Amino acid sequence: MSDKGTTELELEITHLKKINSALNKRVEDLNTSNGNKVSLLKSAQLMEHATDADANTNSLKTTVTDIVHNSDQVAPAQNESTQDDYLTADIQPNIPMNGIMGMLEMLLNSDIDGKSDHLPDYLPDTAFNSENSLLTVINDILDFSKIKSGKLCLHEETFNLANLFNKTADQMADNARSKNLKFITHFPENIEYEAVGDSARLHQVIVNILDNAIKFTKQGEVEFNAEVEIIDKIFHVDVTIRDTGKGIDLAYQTSIFEPFEQEDDVNLIQDFSATGLGLSITRDLIQLMGGEISLQSSPGKGSTFHFDIELGIANKITSNKVKKTQSENKIRILLAEDTLANQEIMFEQMDMLGYKIEVVENGLQALEAINQNVYALIFMDIHMPYMDGFAATEAIRTVEKEKNREPVPIIAVTADLSKNVRQRCDKVGMNSYLSKPFSINDIETILKTWLGGVSHTKTSNKLPILSSPKDLSQAVIEQLRALSKHGDQDTLSNAVSRLNLAYTILFTLQKTRNANALWQQQQLLEAAEYTAQVSHWSWEPDKQHIQFSHHLQRYFSHPLTDIKTLEEFIENIGDHDMDVAVKSCLATGQDSSWEQKSINKKFDDPRYLLHRFRIVSGEDRRPMLIGTVQEISSIRRAEQRIMELAFYDPLTKLSSRSSFNKQLQELIVNSQRRLEKFALLYLDIDDFKNINDSFGHDIGDKLLIEVANRLKNLLRESDFASRLGGDEFCMLINDIKNSHSAENVAKRCLALLAKPFILAGRKITPHASIGIAMYPNDGSDANVLIKMADTAMHEAKKAGKKQCMLYETAMTDAAQHRLTIEEDLRIALNEQQFELYYQPKISLFSGKANSVEALIRWNHPDNKVHAPDSFIPDAERLGLIISLGEWVVKEACTQIKKWKDQGLENIAIAVNISPQHFEETDFARNIAKIVNGSGVSPALIEIEITESTSRNQQVFLDTCQQLRKLGFKTAIDDFGTGYSSLSVLKGASIDVLKIDREFIRHLPNDSQASILIGTILGMSKALGMQVVAEGVETEAQLKVLVAMGCHMAQGYYFSKPVQATEIPALIELCFQRPKTNQVA
Repeated sequence: MSDKGTTELELEITHLKKINSALNKRVEDLNTSNGNKVSLLKSAQLMEHATDADANTNSLKTTVTDIVHNSDQVAPAQNESTQDDYLTADIQPNIPMNGIMGMLEMLLNSDIDGKSDHLPDYLPDTAFNSENSLLTVINDILDFSKIKSGKLCLHEETFNLANLFNKTADQMADNARSKNLKFITHFPENIEYEAVGDSARLHQVIVNILDNAIKFTKQGEVEFNAEVEIIDKIFHVDVTIRDTGKGIDLAYQTSIFEPFEQEDDVNLIQDFSATGLGLSITRDLIQLMGGEISLQSSPGKGSTFHFDIELGIANKITSNKVKKTQSENKIRILLAEDTLANQEIMFEQMDMLGYKIEVVENGLQALEAINQNVYALIFMDIHMPYMDGFAATEAIRTVEKEKNREPVPIIAVTADLSKNVRQRCDKVGMNSYLSKPFSINDIETILKTWLGGVSHTKTSNKLPILSSPKDLSQAVIEQLRALSKHGDQDTLSNAVSRLNLAYTILFTLQKTRNANALWQQQQLLEAAEYTAQVSHWSWEPDKQHIQFSHHLQRYFSHPLTDIKTLEEFIENIGDHDMDVAVKSCLATGQDSSWEQKSINKKFDDPRYLLHRFRIVSGEDRRPMLIGTVQEISSIRRAEQRIMELAFYDPLTKLSSRSSFNKQLQELIVNSQRRLEKFALLYLDIDDFKNINDSFGHDIGDKLLIEVANRLKNLLRESDFASRLGGDEFCMLINDIKNSHSAENVAKRCLALLAKPFILAGRKITPHASIGIAMYPNDGSDANVLIKMADTAMHEAKKAGKKQCMLYETAMTDAAQHRLTIEEDLRIALNEQQFELYYQPKISLFSGKANSVEALIRWNHPDNKVHAPDSFIPDAERLGLIISLGEWVVKEACTQIKKWKDQGLENIAIAVNISPQHFEETDFARNIAKIVNGSGVSPALIEIEITESTSRNQQVFLDTCQQLRKLGFKTAIDDFGTGYSSLSVLKGASIDVLKIDREFIRHLPNDSQASILIGTILGMSKALGMQVVAEGVETEAQLKVLVAMGCHMAQGYYFSKPVQATEIPALIELCFQRPKTNQVA
């Protein structure tokens, strides 16, 4: 070794000696102030806890002693600084040592008797981490000595440069995150060729600089940038590391790369003492690799370190994919990860947990894999080349929807779990997150959550349970052996002794943890028993001794301590059946188990108990009876409630539908065997919806209860009544002679229900309709009988309600016809069998047609064209009128656009709307959406409403006003035959009144009709409305209307309804206005 290198190394070792001396003084102070507890530490009790550890500890000490005694050099002390100076020395081995001593102080101030609950869990971790920190210090000292002696050589090898960058970034990201710093990386994810150089030293250099950047940055960010360029078959690598830390004054920027001198660099040491030998070694390593390092910094603005090196180029990289095989019978997991290190780690961890993992390198490969195979779960790295994790997840979810697959759980793997990243994960369909760095326990938790399985191998990321101090890292011993060739034996021996002491303490704490864990398990058992309402007891026949958990007290009215025998226990908690069961179990012998339910009636509220007991081997293999007691009162009540809901109607307490079906099946079997008849009566309350709407559902429910009570009072004990649901009831009248007898029962029901009910002070008189089906005349099957009675009931309603009807075959024919019509109408809508015809509306002033009315026709498959009167009532009854009306509006808009393309501008169409549309809350908006979506102006669509629609005045007014605001015109059709009032006409802002054809057909001979028409025209003029006369068929009718000043007319006199293709010719016509005498 050179003289300069020897001198500097001796200086560093002298630093260590004086640090050790200062620490020894601290131990002596502790002995003085805490003598009794130091004695405790040295007592037999501590050694008892660590008996197994001592032998191995001594073995390790012997190994270190041999290193010390066999060394060739002893470094003399050459620096005369005080001990306090060395406690802040730049090498700083006191940091790991202080970790050990600090833990020792806390332990000395605590009891080590198995009750040290207040000891923090991190004490063993502190000892463990102190070893690692000390190893780092020793490594730095060894590297420094080798560099200064000229013995450090670079070890060239081929390596993946991109993987090195990834590995380094992953390693340092957690450090940055622990300080809430933003960690930014920019480097190539994939490099085509392998590099040649010392990868370990390059990794060490980058880590040293990043570690210092993170350490001296309190807030803000640390950025790691690497650029790689190939020039003349050489890798040119530029690395920049920037931070937003405190910065370094220009005067100290050169010294930052030198070992600190105590006297000369006091300010620098105070600010940057924890950098140690790291930066000095970093500079020397970069120079060894043929590069240079530079620093740009200013106080308060952070620092930027930059270095560049050159590396050789080796083979082209074919694939980073992990090449391993696993058992084929394991659950298949997919990992999308481009970093080789992370691939290898997760591969091994998943294999330990018993899962089969397949690895891909980017999102495109993940998408390809998901198309070819089925996976139970996917781990998806967020940042990958070609396609990142977000895009890949979005594509996978699309594939799953297209192929109707069950979505596979996708877990995001990321070091950044900021709010924005989590939101993006949720948006693309990821199910959860795995934060880097992660442990095998984190992976196991994810798998249990999403797959529900348990791994084959249990692992833990906690501090490992060490069998002895030999588990002290072998790396420490090797480095100590190397350092002893250049260092001070006393310093090294003391350091290792403290580590061994730390591990002895660690073993003691582990045993304390075991005791605490047992206590916690007992507490958990107590809590579980209380929550599940389970208690336990045991009986030893040979000792005549009974024991039980204190939770059993809840079933006893006197103290448990009064119970001395098994008989007393059973007498107080069980019944005769339990006594018999226990005795049988004891008589049967070992391995027998029993289960028995009992009712504890010692309390006002009986408690249902479940007993389980069995014979086991107790102390000295003597038989012992152990048992559990679980209260199942809530379960029993739930079972009873389920039975009630299954077989009884909760409102009326009559039998439910399922119970009725069962009773009907049994009655059919019995009646068939006895050759008897019975009747099925199907009752429905008339207009029950109106009662609910008028008086409220509470009154409606009370009415149903009273109806049920009256029916029960009417029927015989052998008869059966049930509420099927809503306002429908069914009755089975057993052993009846003929249909007349059944009809008499039904009439008595109607008469009884017609008597007024007084409900909440209100007088309500309901009525009902009843359908009757007879067995076996109308059917011998339960479903058929119910259907026939239901059909008869609906026929009674159609006939005027308040009556009963016997089923007849013709009713089925009518019902079948209705079903056929319904099916035909649905098919007609789907297959476009409807067509709009148009009838022109003629202006009686110009003789021209500028608008038409759309009239629907059904081109039926029977080759007939059906008028609306033949199917509109059925469409309304079946609820198809809404869809049909929307189709009419769409078709009208389409036709307006076609006419416009033919040169016919602004042809308005009037469409008829059913009153049912006005019951739809969004009717006006839906119509506007259809019209606006077609590109047609709402002003060209006139909504015709029948006069009967205005019965519900408020709904009518609101809807008309909405239509007006949306730009539509409104017209009242068939005016004069309905229920319109002047207030409604005024408030609804109606645009057009259409006089019903009933008035027109009596012209000109009926003077009263003329007066009524004149009145309508006068009223409309006063209200600013236009009037259209419908059904004009003769010239005489037209003359009267013209004379009265009617605005418009339509009817067969001008044209019958025609197909859309004929309208352009009619628009071109001009109907001559007849000459008339003015009518007053």
